[in-house]
Amino acid sequence: MKKVVLSLMLTMMTAAMLSGQNKASASKTMSVTEVKKILHTLAYYFELDGIIPELRMSKQMQQPAMYTNYQKPIITLDHKMLAISQSFGKNAEVVLAFVLGHEMAHHYLKHTPGDVSDLKTYEKDADRWGCFYSHVAGYKITPELYASLLDKIYEEYHLSDNIPHYPKKDERKKLGLQKIQEIQDFNLAEVFNTAKFLFALGKTDQSIACLEFIFNKHFKSAEICNNLAVAYLRKITQTKPLYQRIFLFPFEFDGNTSLRSSNSTSVNLPRLYEKSEILLRKAITLKKEYASAHLNLACLQILKKKYGSAIENLLELKSKAGKLSSQASNLLALAYALKNESAKAEQYFKMATADKSNYIARCNYQIYNTLVKSNPELDFSKVIASLKSYEVADMIASVQNKCTCNGNKPEMLNLAKQVFPNQSEPSFTKTVINMQPYFEVKSATQLLPSGYRLVKIKLEKINNEEGEDHKELVKYDVCFSSLQNQPIKALNIQSGDPVSKLLSLDIKPSRLLGNFYLYENQHLIVETWQNSVIGWMIYRKIE
Repeated sequence: MKKVVLSLMLTMMTAAMLSGQNKASASKTMSVTEVKKILHTLAYYFELDGIIPELRMSKQMQQPAMYTNYQKPIITLDHKMLAISQSFGKNAEVVLAFVLGHEMAHHYLKHTPGDVSDLKTYEKDADRWGCFYSHVAGYKITPELYASLLDKIYEEYHLSDNIPHYPKKDERKKLGLQKIQEIQDFNLAEVFNTAKFLFALGKTDQSIACLEFIFNKHFKSAEICNNLAVAYLRKITQTKPLYQRIFLFPFEFDGNTSLRSSNSTSVNLPRLYEKSEILLRKAITLKKEYASAHLNLACLQILKKKYGSAIENLLELKSKAGKLSSQASNLLALAYALKNESAKAEQYFKMATADKSNYIARCNYQIYNTLVKSNPELDFSKVIASLKSYEVADMIASVQNKCTCNGNKPEMLNLAKQVFPNQSEPSFTKTVINMQPYFEVKSATQLLPSGYRLVKIKLEKINNEEGEDHKELVKYDVCFSSLQNQPIKALNIQSGDPVSKLLSLDIKPSRLLGNFYLYENQHLIVETWQNSVIGWMIYRKIE
């Protein structure tokens, strides 16, 4: 295997450039542990399917950082870079996050040397996505800092403005400034987080609006494509005939939402299917081993009754990964059940339910067994087609009540008091108001003292009880966790803890939607990934 080295060339800043910075903070060098914390925070927002590059330090490099993928992915950081970052005072973490984000983008985009002409594209893409996900993670570099940094790189390294196989300096600066300005002008980082919050609350249309807004600003990563496709797929499940929604999918765990929806006439299902498939295949093209996109494509194929295609897709994923996840086993079980291959359906259901945290597999297996036992003489697909709507609703409600803890209603923990500002109102960025119907996202310009990132959301919705002409504004304050290993003190839970620890607490989730665990009485949403806690949102609805 050839050694791959893709580096972001940065260098020492002069004293003149650093005038006005907090010089006192420059005397203390950031620890390697703190650097790793930034790297792992970025990795969470890049959603790297669990593969995080190893961080190494060097005292002999002629450049601040580089990414290599020889045998395993590694990001190497020069010790000088720590001193450089610390000289920026309160912006030290932002500087390091920008450097690490660029290198992480090379890893995320699976850059390899190949033809040297690809380097131009590599560097442009790494600048774009490193900057975007650094912003999403809370590390916001300004246009002024970016421009000064790039100028200093070329000045200190005596670089030509036109290096062979690299973007021209002016071109790189123009593109970088344009993307940073777009991220800041349109609050793209907070729109992204808002999309996750609204998706978790079951507000699918507004989540789609957020993701489409980002997508239309030409930020079209594999993750954005995948998430937008998932939102479309949830919309499909909310509008299909009830008997076709009897099983739950990894992107849709909200039985209440999907069972009670009745606005199917307003949705163009063929168009949603088409858009979803295009996005998922684009995501897989960008990240060939993107497990989430493969699983979501299998969901789409099952919804379209292409069971053979779903099975082929999932078995191909098994071949690449070397094993099946419990969600992949669950989807294989569904596909085989709907193909009337009961033996294989039983085999994969048992594999899926062996994972005790797989709520959806337990629900689906129980529904499957109930239907099979009640109609043993019929093919399974015919049993489903014969169901009445009220039978489906009652069955799913019964199964979900057994699989979740809806009856557990503990008193409020007052988590909001621990994270929201007590008296002084923080300053906010300008709003995003060019979404229709009315939609606004305002983010605080700085982290709260509690370490959280505050976002204010306003959205317009129709009050169904008052009729379609009656609209009202719904307002939320949402605090997003932003620091690696930041705990939920009242629950003794922190990022990286296994889901099993979360589920062992006395306080149980009231609803589960995909990888989101909702604790509605606590106004808490915990996000998980690959059986680990990766972040959470604490919110309050403003009356």
